[in-house]
Amino acid sequence: MATDLPTIRRNFGRYDLFDPGWFRGTLPTARMDRLAVLHLDSDLYESTMDTLVHLYLSSRPAGS
Repeated sequence: MATDLPTIRRNFGRYDLFDPGWFRGTLPTARMDRLAVLHLDSDLYESTMDTLVHLYLSSRPAGS
């Protein structure tokens, strides 16, 4: 499915979620308290692991 950038900005902008860039650069500063559903669209092993490691570490309770 192909979508143009203005449409993506408009749709994600409703929720203040649009943060373009590489997973490694954007996830550490992403504004999220919790996740209900995650759709991970990554084509490379490295970017998949960057995402999973960051989200796993950030989802753990403090002190664990």
